[in-house]
Amino acid sequence: MKMLFPSQLMTMVLIQVDVMKLAKKAKVDSSPPPASINRYIPDEVWIEILSHVDNRTLPRCRFVCKDWNSMIRGSVWRKKAERAIGKELPAAEWTTYYLICDGLPMYKNLLKNHSGESGLRERGNWTILKNGGNGWDVESINRANKPKDSSWSGEKHCFVTSFNECVMEQTVNLRDAGLSDYVLDVLRPTIKACITFDSQFFFPREIESLNSKLYFYCSRKVTEWFRSGADRPAEYELRIKLYGQKLTDIMETIDYAKVIEYEQINQWFKFTHEINDYGKGLRNIKFWHRGYDRSQTPGNYGTKMAGACISLEMRDDVK
Repeated sequence: MKMLFPSQLMTMVLIQVDVMKLAKKAKVDSSPPPASINRYIPDEVWIEILSHVDNRTLPRCRFVCKDWNSMIRGSVWRKKAERAIGKELPAAEWTTYYLICDGLPMYKNLLKNHSGESGLRERGNWTILKNGGNGWDVESINRANKPKDSSWSGEKHCFVTSFNECVMEQTVNLRDAGLSDYVLDVLRPTIKACITFDSQFFFPREIESLNSKLYFYCSRKVTEWFRSGADRPAEYELRIKLYGQKLTDIMETIDYAKVIEYEQINQWFKFTHEINDYGKGLRNIKFWHRGYDRSQTPGNYGTKMAGACISLEMRDDVK
C-alpha cells in the first residue's frame, strides 16, 4: 500500500465511521457500492479501512455490496489476522483467518516458561518429578554457546540437569488455551510427522480436506533444543502424550531418546515432531523431558534444554 498523506488518513477515519453505520443497517445487496462511498477510493484503501472494523461488525459489512464482500473474504480477514499475530500468513480459506482473529492461538507457544526464563519456582507451568544430583537449574545462554542454526529463536536461558536423573513435565489443556471442541473435533488440524536433527529432513506433505465445505490447514508442532554440559557426555529423553478429557485417556504417546557423546558433546540438537491422525476427543497434551550427566560429575553439567514448544501452525504449502 502507498504512503498516505495526513488528509487522506483523516478521510479514512471518517469513512470508517460511515462504514460502521452502513454495517448496522446492511442487508444482502447485489448492487455496486454507492458512488458517494466508492468514488476515487482504490481497493487497497478500502481493505485497510475495513481491516480496522471490529470482528463483530465486519461480517455484516459483507452485505453492503458485492465488492465489499469480495474484499472482506479475499484480503481483509487475512490482513486482520496478520496484524493480530505480527507476521505474514500463507494463503488459506478466509474462515482460518477469522478463527485467528477470534482468538485461536495460532503460531503461539502453548508451553509456559519454555526455557526457564521465569525460573523454577513460578507456579502454573512445570512440575518437577525428579530432582537428582544437584537438581534442576537455569543458566544463561551467551553468544559463544548458542546454536548456530538459523531457526534458533533467540532464547536467553536454558534448563540444565545434574549427575542423577532430572525429570519435569507440563500439561497443556487445549480448551484453556482457547481451542474449542469444534476446532478439535470437527476441523481437526492436520498434523504431519517431521523430524529435524542435525540436518534438515522432511517427509512429503499432502493436502487433505478435513470437511467437505471447509478447509483448515495447520499442524501441531512439538519442538525443543538440547545439548550436553561442558565437555561431558549426557542423556536426553522426551515423551509427548496426547490425552482426552481425562489424563487417564491416553490417545497417543511419542518417545524420543538420545545419548550425546564423543564428537557430539557441546553441540546443540533440535528435535521437532508433527502429529497427525490423533482422532476426535483430544483435549490435553503432556510434554515430559528428562536428562542427566553421564560422567556423574557433581554440579550442574548434565543435559541442557531450551525452546520447548507446542504450537498450532498453518502449513506454508497451501494455496
